[in-house]
Amino acid sequence: MDVILLSFSLSSITIQLQLTSAAAELISAITNLGMLLGGVLFGVLADEHGRVKMFSYTVYIFAFAIATMYFANNIYLIYIFRFLASVGAGGEYGKVWRWSLKFSLGKKRA
Repeated sequence: MDVILLSFSLSSITIQLQLTSAAAELISAITNLGMLLGGVLFGVLADEHGRVKMFSYTVYIFAFAIATMYFANNIYLIYIFRFLASVGAGGEYGKVWRWSLKFSLGKKRA
């Protein structure tokens, strides 16, 4: 949902901060890189320290970064907070999919 909201709000951010198209596209690229890093990093950490503990950390990271986005008044802060938010979101995705499989019927699991 975060990525979908970013696609809707990116045009407003671009206009309000008078960004070039390259600077605006870098927000999306940073988001994708952060999600990749978060998925890999928190996947490895979840294997070592537990899924529930790492999931709570990813939620805290994501919530903190999204809340601080409100105060971002230049493009560099947006880059930093988007990266942190996407690291948290990327870490969440793997755990959520794993938990959803846990609650599905045993015969219908892949």
